Amino acid sequence: MPPTPNATLAFAAAPGELRVSARGDYQVRSRLETVTVLGAGRAAPASVRVDGREVARGDWEFDAGLERLVVSRLSVDLNEGATLTWV
Repeated sequence: MPPTPNATLAFAAAPGELRVSARGDYQVRSRLETVTVLGAGRAAPASVRVDGREVARGDWEFDAGLERLVVSRLSVDLNEGATLTWV
């Protein structure tokens, strides 16, 4: 039996950055809409970007007590991957 189409999504985190990459021949129809980053730091970021494009301030929130960054309304195509950065 031949293998069926498949896709592997990889998420890699580093300080101030989250990278999403895709591999495989299956086309993922869903889009990445919201990302929650735990351990995002103690200070609120001045800016949040996806692939170098600024995310509107109303589309992300930061909780210093939890060191949590939540970014919404991303609509990232999971077949192409993306890089989320915050500084």
